[in-house]
Amino acid sequence: MSDLITEKIIFGSFDSGDFELFMIERDCPTPSEKEVTLSIPYAQGTHDFSALLGERVFENRTNRYVLRLYNKSYDERKIVENKVKDLLLSQNYNQLLDTHDPDGFWWGKCSKVSCDDDNEYNKLTVTIEFDCYPYFMSQFNYFTDLWDSFNFDYDVACYSAYNVTNHKDIIFINSGSTALSPVIYASSEMKLKIDKQIYPLKHGKNQNYFIKIKKGQTKVSLMGTGKVIFFMRTELMR
Repeated sequence: MSDLITEKIIFGSFDSGDFELFMIERDCPTPSEKEVTLSIPYAQGTHDFSALLGERVFENRTNRYVLRLYNKSYDERKIVENKVKDLLLSQNYNQLLDTHDPDGFWWGKCSKVSCDDDNEYNKLTVTIEFDCYPYFMSQFNYFTDLWDSFNFDYDVACYSAYNVTNHKDIIFINSGSTALSPVIYASSEMKLKIDKQIYPLKHGKNQNYFIKIKKGQTKVSLMGTGKVIFFMRTELMR
């Protein structure tokens, strides 16, 4: 029967296909916005400061899946129920893979597992909820040149490594839905400039969450001498 399963989810060591669970329902609603509003005395209306940093900010989202096991004895159904709960709830944050979106993953943890056993028809319905980061993340680093996985609807082909002698200006194209913080590897101490703000880069790995590559095109200046490599994951609102 597992050969008939075309849609499934994988979360760490849990694979719904291994338990012959069929996907019945999938619900991945858009997340709620983190609204920051203020009603100022003697001023008309309410002022919304939610996008003060230039983009909307969201809460985590709840992804919900309903899976079903068919034609199994009561003892077999109880074994599946116990194993599913143990595998999902014993893990912390991890990648949530869904065959519906094979080009990336959700990042989160399982928050709830509920099971409804139907003894009359020998079936078990499993409802699983995940508390997930609001954006869907690409499977591979943004500038990895893997053409077999290249998504021509969302991905952008750009250089990932730059040799710098004193100074170099480059243009990043972020095709995602929100600003990204890259992981930067530098072969020597250098400096990076974005929007008149200068950030130091040490030798080796750099990850500064104040360094943001905004949606669309961003001009970046590199100062120093050496090699710089950028890695990012596209984040999409789905």
